[in-house]
Amino acid sequence: MQQPHHHLVSYNYSSKQLNLLTICLTCAVFLLLPLVTFQQTCQSLYIDEKESTTNVACPISFINDGNGCQPFQTVYDKIMNTNCSKDSDCKFGYMKCVYNKCYSADRVEGDSCSQHEQCVTTKASVKKGGLYCKDSKCKPYKVKFTKKIGEKCGDVDNNEGLYYSCEFGASCVLGSCLKTPMVSKDENCTRVFNPFKEYRVCQASFYCGEDSICINSIRLEAKCNETSSCQTGYSCRKSKDSNDAICQRFADFGDYCREDSDCGNTNSGLVTCSNNKCKRLLAGLKGSTCQNNTECYSGYCNKDTKTCQDVTLDNGDTCYNSTSCNSLSGGCVCGGKASNGNNKGKCLPSCAGPLYDVISCLYNKGLYIGTPLASSLTPGLGYAQYVDEDSSIYRSCKRYYERYYTCQHRVWKNVGQSSTINSMNGFKISTESSFENIDVLLPRRSDANGQTTFSFKLLLVSLFAIIVILF
Repeated sequence: MQQPHHHLVSYNYSSKQLNLLTICLTCAVFLLLPLVTFQQTCQSLYIDEKESTTNVACPISFINDGNGCQPFQTVYDKIMNTNCSKDSDCKFGYMKCVYNKCYSADRVEGDSCSQHEQCVTTKASVKKGGLYCKDSKCKPYKVKFTKKIGEKCGDVDNNEGLYYSCEFGASCVLGSCLKTPMVSKDENCTRVFNPFKEYRVCQASFYCGEDSICINSIRLEAKCNETSSCQTGYSCRKSKDSNDAICQRFADFGDYCREDSDCGNTNSGLVTCSNNKCKRLLAGLKGSTCQNNTECYSGYCNKDTKTCQDVTLDNGDTCYNSTSCNSLSGGCVCGGKASNGNNKGKCLPSCAGPLYDVISCLYNKGLYIGTPLASSLTPGLGYAQYVDEDSSIYRSCKRYYERYYTCQHRVWKNVGQSSTINSMNGFKISTESSFENIDVLLPRRSDANGQTTFSFKLLLVSLFAIIVILF
């Protein structure tokens, strides 16, 4: 039986008909495009205190314990009264598990304590061998320089309050006394540190040259060609009116500079050379001139006026998720919900300026920025919230912690996220009505130098990670 033929039907359109068809298709695309966009879902890392979503952050003074937002003090008291088997059971980064109980490990010399592990080492106590707990107070060890080359060092006797270090001519490296003789001019010295070999150190007024020979350090105001050739405490840098580098003091805030290493206190990670002046990052108050957001306390530099301005709802961005927000923003908030249908969210304004006040204060107190201790005391949300009235670190920096927490409360409230503040023993809302005329805290301490220990970008990444820590 013959199969029926299937004929292809062709249409011949005139040019006018084709143009009309194109216009219709284009109109259809534009009419349907809003409907496609409308299907996007607002996703957020933040919820208000009434929600119970897990793995997202709650407002300041609340913690998401896996069952939704719980009052900070309730969670804190529960942890302090619950048995633990390891540090991570204590949740808060500044706590340690000691004899199956959680204790705050943030106490410095003179602070109250009940366990040795509560006492921590800062710049002030490191030369004393650290601290131990005696008579309910953190006290420095008595250092005994008795260990010989090759012997084990760094052991402590908490009963007698002793720290065993190396005799003169040796240093305690990786738990063993390494020979470190002081050598004079024209003698061989060590430029590259090796923990398993003798480390020959040049005496004061000399430095180890490129050929590993001790030579004279260059004095103040003398010409130089590398920072290490200047005497300790000085920088080899160029002045405003000369291209000849000379040994001089590190530039202070507001002083002329050509690069970050010209400035003092860059080992804090908070100082930069911007427009030939040494500045703290995120320090420009409202109305200050700026080129980028990192110069402004608010985290917002108006591109039109080139001035630092407050981030308000009028100039804040809208979003569907945190990736569409400014790099200094806290992220996208969706009306207090982790997911809010097709409604657009708002980008959370930055509190990086107040956060840098806290970090400056920790640095000024002698903490080594970038270490686990300093990171655990850097405030954020969830279990990264830090309050401890028994620690002189917190009491000294309390004003700045309160400033940061108050900023978080305000920006969340301004984007319609939350307005509730729950109890946090040792914390209250700052009385500063705004951040327009405040004193920005500058990082300053006696061991200031021009060696930046980590990049600003890395610090921002670390801080963002701390902010969203929940568990």
